[in-house]
Amino acid sequence: MGDGRAHRLSLELYDPEGHRFLGPIVTGPEGIAPPAPAVITIALVFTSQNLVFGQPGRYSILLRADDSDEGRFDSSFTVRQGPPELFQ
Repeated sequence: MGDGRAHRLSLELYDPEGHRFLGPIVTGPEGIAPPAPAVITIALVFTSQNLVFGQPGRYSILLRADDSDEGRFDSSFTVRQGPPELFQ
């Protein structure tokens, strides 16, 4: 992405059935990007405070740069159900 132009990042979360339940959250680096072929490092922090996962199962994360398939990153995580005392 070091081409001297503005870029945007989007984040989406999908439930176990594949329905989007969060996002897209869109952001981007601030300032002027350096000219190519400079490497840009971006730290992303996602806080899930008060985010409710409606059911156990595998949830998917889609992170995309500039809405392109080339800048697409997919990952997933599993939500498990347990006794309430585990969450106090």
